[in-house]
Amino acid sequence: GDSTSSPTKAPAKAPTSGGTCEDDAGFSFFTDSGALKSCSWLTQLEEKIDFRTGRYCGRGHVKGACRETCNFCPCGDEPGFTFTVNNGNEKGCSWLTRNLEKIQFRRNLYCYSDSSGAASSVGDACVSSCGFCL
Repeated sequence: GDSTSSPTKAPAKAPTSGGTCEDDAGFSFFTDSGALKSCSWLTQLEEKIDFRTGRYCGRGHVKGACRETCNFCPCGDEPGFTFTVNNGNEKGCSWLTRNLEKIQFRRNLYCYSDSSGAASSVGDACVSSCGFCL
């Protein structure tokens, strides 16, 4: 066999959703000052890249849509993350999608911090289970 043939080993971990590592061109989010911005805004000004990516790429709804800009590939949940649900029990991210009939209800209850679609602390960690991997 010649050394330029395709690799024999598959990648260790395939992306959990949205196969490619690129930004969602149609996505926009609200900045802390209330301005509506796209993924490209994060890296628009060289001198502001570190500040903007540092401030916004930790947020689930942003890093799930701006995967390339935020270097969040593959898009997935934070391993080992747990949160307390309304009945006081500790649950992991996978609980959000475990019951098909309750996915949207659970996402609405736990994944968002407000009605603008911004992620809560659960959404920041459970990016895939909250449906933020665009």
